[in-house]
Amino acid sequence: MVGVFHTIDFGRPSLALDLEEEFRPIIVDLLVLRLLRQQLLTPGDFSVQAGRCTLSDDARRFFIAQYEERLTVQVRHPAWQQQLTYRQCLQRQAEHLARCILGRDAAYTPLLIG
Repeated sequence: MVGVFHTIDFGRPSLALDLEEEFRPIIVDLLVLRLLRQQLLTPGDFSVQAGRCTLSDDARRFFIAQYEERLTVQVRHPAWQQQLTYRQCLQRQAEHLARCILGRDAAYTPLLIG
């Protein structure tokens, strides 16, 4: 498995994890903060066992639904100058990264949403 930021290890999707880093702050981190700030997720939705913190099944289903909804939010993609959903931005950035790896694009330009 190839990767740029994450260590390369057998079975580890390092390149996918690299791409995820670009989107984590604008999709997942903001979603988590909103859910906690609005108390849509509370301490009662979590449990700690054997040093692991996990969401309850209901809270996990709720979070995934909220995440899927977040992917439908439209933003103006600066490189293409058009409105795209976050899901479409992920697809475009993955394609751009592939072109960079194949030498078709000179340099990778991350998605910067201001």
